[in-house]
Amino acid sequence: MAFCIMRLKKQHGNSNVCSSLAHLFRTVETKNADPEKMYKNFFYPNSYEDGDKSLNNDLEYRKKMRRQAIAMYKKRLATVGKVRKNAVRAVEMVMTFSPEALENPDFNHTEYLNDCKNWVMKKFGKENVFAFAYHRDETTPHVSILFTPIVDGKLNAREYFGGAKKMKDLQDEFHQAVGLKHKLQRGIPKAKTKAEHKSIREYYHDVKKAEWNAERAKLVDEPCKLMGLDGKIISCSEGLLKGVQRSVARSKEYFEKYNETVRDYNELLEDYKNLKNNPKALKQRLQELESREHYHGR
Repeated sequence: MAFCIMRLKKQHGNSNVCSSLAHLFRTVETKNADPEKMYKNFFYPNSYEDGDKSLNNDLEYRKKMRRQAIAMYKKRLATVGKVRKNAVRAVEMVMTFSPEALENPDFNHTEYLNDCKNWVMKKFGKENVFAFAYHRDETTPHVSILFTPIVDGKLNAREYFGGAKKMKDLQDEFHQAVGLKHKLQRGIPKAKTKAEHKSIREYYHDVKKAEWNAERAKLVDEPCKLMGLDGKIISCSEGLLKGVQRSVARSKEYFEKYNETVRDYNELLEDYKNLKNNPKALKQRLQELESREHYHGR
């Protein structure tokens, strides 16, 4: 039995959006992706310029697409005026299917991903979508889409995702519009099962865990058994491999935090330059800070 799958993550800050775009356009290392299959991906905006798929292998080209997406995001966000600090600025949606679907010779994963993308554009507004990618360099093909939840000229994620009922209705609607067309089942609603909803992060964690188990069997278990080594040695070797994996993950985490700090600094620097060249805006900002100081002083 094959299922249609839809996951989403709310983005509250520009740094979150930039990080998601870095993953989407593969400008940062993606452990569970095969670099040899990068050319099979499709990126928007500007994928396959002049019909040349090999451009996807060029990191600088992918960085260029990411910059274009950021510009589209900021331009769209500017249409709503002042943004609340706790507002959901963007939503990342990942849509895929359970691996069993590929066992059906009539299932066309490209047509399915196209229908997923078109449904999102129709549901949330084509003008709100500023980036998407068909990722075929991972175990299971999927489409990742980023859009601003703008309703009637305002950011209003609650209109679509506010509460358990709206989330359930959204899953039902997605299954009716896309899943059934491709003969995929809807996941069992939470009220009828003890199964928990998986976030995008949890979904990728499960994929990585499965890949780790396969790699462990290949690099540790099978060779040790062939050499007649006992379980203690196998466990020791596995522990060493996990230690190396944790060190790599920790280094990556530090690097990502450093990148976020640099992005935040660049945003502040850009804000400073804009205020410096605009005395009127600078005066207004100072007045806002003074009034805020007076308010907290009371």
